[in-house]
Amino acid sequence: MLSNYHFLCGRYLNRYTRRSATVYQHHQRIREHYGYQDFHDPRVQAPFQKFLRSRSYLTAEPLTSLFDLATGWLIGERVQLPAVTTMVRLIASIKEEADEKLYQDIVQDLGEVQIHQLRNILHVQESTHSTPYDELRRAPTRDSAGGMVMALNRVKGIRESVPFPLTLPPGLPLRRVKMLANYGLNSKSKYLLRMPTVRGTAILRLSLNQLEKEAVDDCLEIFDQIMAKVLGKLEREYVQDRLKNLPSLDQASQTMKKILALLLDESITSLEDLKLAAFKIASKERLTEVLEAVTLLTQTQEDRKLEDIQRRYSYVRHFLPLMMTTIPFQATSSGKKVLEAWQALGRLEGRKKVDLREVPTDLLDRQWKSKLKNEDGTLNRAAYTLGVLEHLWESLSKREIFVETSVRYTDPTAKLLSPADWEKQRIEVCQSLNLSPDADTFISGISEDLHLHYLFVAGRVKKNASLVLQDSEDQKSVRPHLEKLDAFIEPDSLKWLRAEVKKLLPKVDLPELLLEVHSWTGFLSMFTHISEGNSRVTDLLISICAVLTSEACNIGFEPVSHQSHPALTKDRLSWVNQNYVRVETISEANARLVNFQKDIPLAQEWGGLASVDGLRFKVPVRSIHARANPKYFGHGSGVTWLNYVSDYGTGFHGIVIPGTMRDSLFVLDGLLEQNTELQPKRITSDTHGYSDIVFGLYRLLGYQFSPRLADLTDQRFWRVDREADYGALNKLARHKVNTELIREHWDEILRVVGSLTSRTVKASEILRVLQRKGKPNKLGRAIGEIGRMAKSIHLLQYLDDESYRREIREQLNLHESRHALAREVFHGKRGELRQAYKAGQEDQLGALGLVVNAICLWNTKYTGVALKHLEEQGVTVLKEDVERLSPFMREHINLLGRYHFEVPEVVKQGLLRPLMIEEDDFE
Repeated sequence: MLSNYHFLCGRYLNRYTRRSATVYQHHQRIREHYGYQDFHDPRVQAPFQKFLRSRSYLTAEPLTSLFDLATGWLIGERVQLPAVTTMVRLIASIKEEADEKLYQDIVQDLGEVQIHQLRNILHVQESTHSTPYDELRRAPTRDSAGGMVMALNRVKGIRESVPFPLTLPPGLPLRRVKMLANYGLNSKSKYLLRMPTVRGTAILRLSLNQLEKEAVDDCLEIFDQIMAKVLGKLEREYVQDRLKNLPSLDQASQTMKKILALLLDESITSLEDLKLAAFKIASKERLTEVLEAVTLLTQTQEDRKLEDIQRRYSYVRHFLPLMMTTIPFQATSSGKKVLEAWQALGRLEGRKKVDLREVPTDLLDRQWKSKLKNEDGTLNRAAYTLGVLEHLWESLSKREIFVETSVRYTDPTAKLLSPADWEKQRIEVCQSLNLSPDADTFISGISEDLHLHYLFVAGRVKKNASLVLQDSEDQKSVRPHLEKLDAFIEPDSLKWLRAEVKKLLPKVDLPELLLEVHSWTGFLSMFTHISEGNSRVTDLLISICAVLTSEACNIGFEPVSHQSHPALTKDRLSWVNQNYVRVETISEANARLVNFQKDIPLAQEWGGLASVDGLRFKVPVRSIHARANPKYFGHGSGVTWLNYVSDYGTGFHGIVIPGTMRDSLFVLDGLLEQNTELQPKRITSDTHGYSDIVFGLYRLLGYQFSPRLADLTDQRFWRVDREADYGALNKLARHKVNTELIREHWDEILRVVGSLTSRTVKASEILRVLQRKGKPNKLGRAIGEIGRMAKSIHLLQYLDDESYRREIREQLNLHESRHALAREVFHGKRGELRQAYKAGQEDQLGALGLVVNAICLWNTKYTGVALKHLEEQGVTVLKEDVERLSPFMREHINLLGRYHFEVPEVVKQGLLRPLMIEEDDFE
């Protein structure tokens, strides 16, 4: 019976596959039984295709991502999935339609003649042997008056390249616009010319729009450096001249001493006798020299500055007329006076004599005004011009003066949530950040927190042997002094464990390490083509790995290229570098590494703070995106790579800053912009990374900011209640917080915080508006009052808890260890960053951070395997020793010489490399 049953089942199953109608009938029965919808039903197709069209139009996701999203949508709507080929064809056709619609929307207001004129800039000119488009993309590198003229002419050239405005039609998807513009800016003219007319024209238009903004930014960067050099040079010259003339002052003072003695001599009764006696001491010529020496050395720095700046009037005149007609400045309400003066300055062009009453002078201070009038009563053009330029420069840095056609110098307040959008999001923002819409509730909560901290610490002061409260001379205040933390003494068990782990780690070349980490994480697949298309080239991952190695090690393509290997030729590497390695793809790849590493059990033993700190790089090439700082860069210029490191040792974000601009402007940017799964809530930095406003924003955004403090004696401690009794801390908490200022601006504060969490504006942009040179506006002072309470809480914890101070120090030491590894990886070309343009600097340092993270992940994985091996051999491994192991070991990694891009067979099979085990290790 059983054999007959199997025979019948087999016969009927074979017939089942031959009858096509059966499959469709069973599909229908399955749908009816489980309540699924038919994929081809028009009631399904209409919303499904609408979803795909919207997603394809708004985002730049590849087909694979759209396929996954489409599958998720169908499952969520209980739709029976079609065949894979059916879905792929439908998605591809919809994506093609959406792309074509986007291109049509971009060029919808252009006629045939305008399109033809626009595409003309892609043709090679006989006179220059290059295209006008290539000429316009050539950015300036000199921060001088001549460089400013070139930069301004470039802006004019971009605008005059087409006979219509470069503004774009409204309603275009911003993310797609940015990606297409970047693609156009990085593509050769001949490739754009070969594209279908509509697509090529659309990309070119977006590129020119973006290029205009970047060119304006370059002009303003050069202007900022010119003004900083002029004013900074004057201050240095003033100090140098005083030091240089001190010997002549000594000689002059001897003469003056004798002359003054004559004035006090009562035997000399007439002015004539006094003159005769004085000329016996020194000749008239000598007395004139004495007067000049004393006048020079008693001249104030401000008076000297005004006189010397006027001598530099001819220098700024090189670019000033062109700047007036090229850069369309606008102003906020607080910058209107500066804008009016700037516009008045423009109206003076071509006029020789101007009445002082014709120009606004309200914004100029008394010392400037004293220099405005010539002897004949007319306006001193040089003094007025330079006075206005100085105020324009300062207002531009505060963004009180801004340029709409700009990226970095636009108005940050315009990026805040609109009143209507803020009303819609107010409750959601407050709930997500655990903030009350009511100011009194918030103030009550943070005040109580501060009060309890004071009471707790005050009760422990006598037991705190590390803390000394020293009375001031007037006995009205005290200054806190903390004993320096003792250095951590490593136990022998930790030294032994570290040495054993290092011996066990396999030897590996850097490219092999990257390819192996990719086999675990797939991070190299995050590098997609800038055109949003799928690549068909073979061995693309090897090419990407070679480019990352080249960029991170700062060695160029020569050591990583192999002309016999198609994936490693110089042409291929250059093409991959241009089209695949950029900030966006590096960020996505980095997120893969960070998310993978945090789930490794060993990494979870390294808990604690996150940190932010800067690594300096000298830039030996001419660049407007580098700044001078003799302390770090000697006589040259450089940049700061501000990077963020998690408690697991991985870097989760990085920002490139020209020179050594104040880090506190940027510390929040990385936390709000990073796209990993990490959600650090406690962050530390060095002393230079904070201000009261920064403390306030950290608190409002739900973070605990815990910077290392270099000098506690200069810190102010704040309280809310003057009558509260804090015992030994009463003399310490002498300053009162202005809570009324917080109440007055509470809704504005919440709107700023809501805009930051919505990413409509960067924290660094808002901080420029809230403060300038330590002088905050009213809203900045209100946020600063919150920061004073948050800072006081941190200070009290810092005074009271030695383990808190050690935790901060250990995280910053971990950060320094990561910097040391980064320096060793970035060994080529003397460790100097030879990138003139900001995009190149960001790409190369981003690649460095990515490679360091890959090393950190590889070390973490294999260290865990090594520890497991030791435990299997009967070795007792202490938890406290494991917590102090570093993921930044590099002795086993080859960073030098020629590089190989083959992984061992064991890795290809999905296994780990064998450890370096010696037979007698544990005998």
